[in-house]
Amino acid sequence: MKMPESLDASKTCILIPTFAAYLPVALVTHSLLSRYWPRHPPLFFAGLSEGSLPGSLLPLRSDVKDWCSVMADACDDLGHMGFTDVYLVLDDHPPLNPCHCRHLNTTLPMLRAEFDATFIGLNGWGYGRSGRKVTGTICSPKYWNMEHVDDAFAWRYSLHPGLWCIERLGALARAVETLNPPGKRSAWNFERTANKGSFAADLGFANNCYRVCGYRMTASSTRYLRYRAAYLSVLLYKRLQSTLSGRPLTVDATLNAIGYYYEGPYPLFWSGLIVQGRLNPALSRHIAIARRRDLAALLSSDAMKRFSAPSPDEA
Repeated sequence: MKMPESLDASKTCILIPTFAAYLPVALVTHSLLSRYWPRHPPLFFAGLSEGSLPGSLLPLRSDVKDWCSVMADACDDLGHMGFTDVYLVLDDHPPLNPCHCRHLNTTLPMLRAEFDATFIGLNGWGYGRSGRKVTGTICSPKYWNMEHVDDAFAWRYSLHPGLWCIERLGALARAVETLNPPGKRSAWNFERTANKGSFAADLGFANNCYRVCGYRMTASSTRYLRYRAAYLSVLLYKRLQSTLSGRPLTVDATLNAIGYYYEGPYPLFWSGLIVQGRLNPALSRHIAIARRRDLAALLSSDAMKRFSAPSPDEA
């Protein structure tokens, strides 16, 4: 596909919102971004009053507990710098395998501009969790089989990693901020409010959201097929077990550990590194199953010990 003359790749950036207690987690995410997306756009942190960071730190003007306020301020700052597109990466959502840099740096910003999209989710459609079932329309191969999600899709404005129109992300965050008192402007409230009915349309823009097709945009089709085969093999085994026992199929920790992973242009894990203040038990099991000693070592560093990972057997 030819890049439109109006598209300027320098207008895309990455934003990692965090706060002091989660700085070790944010630094793990930054480390894996540098490893697996080496030619990534300019990266900014938000939510910290000070600190020596491997990226630029945006000024903190709101209470760090008010996530929506911090996000709205950050979008204002990035917009004033001339950025139009931002990859929002929460502090515990790193890539777990090599990214497809060309798709992330060029293809997706181009498609966001061409479709006038508000959001393109990197936790795309395909196998795995039930939330990855297609709800909308699959685009043609020319557009990499992305899904134009249905307006009724419950997670069209997901806070899993994705590419946003900065202006619209800021407008959503500011609107959710306005609707909630201080202390109630969390990322949790953002997702639930932004995804309600015609909330975004009432702000002056339609629910024009998309999700990637992991198979079409992965940096390694072999890796995609390997993960998919592992998931389908476990699923088939569970179904056979259910049939033989006469009991309903239950989704267990092993199936989740494989199915929560998403292989696409930005390989990610559903719900990220941290769940309720501890290392995600499904991720811990995934690391054990996939024999990812590199990730195990990174997540067991002294800086991360406070998050006390449960063992895979705990999951």
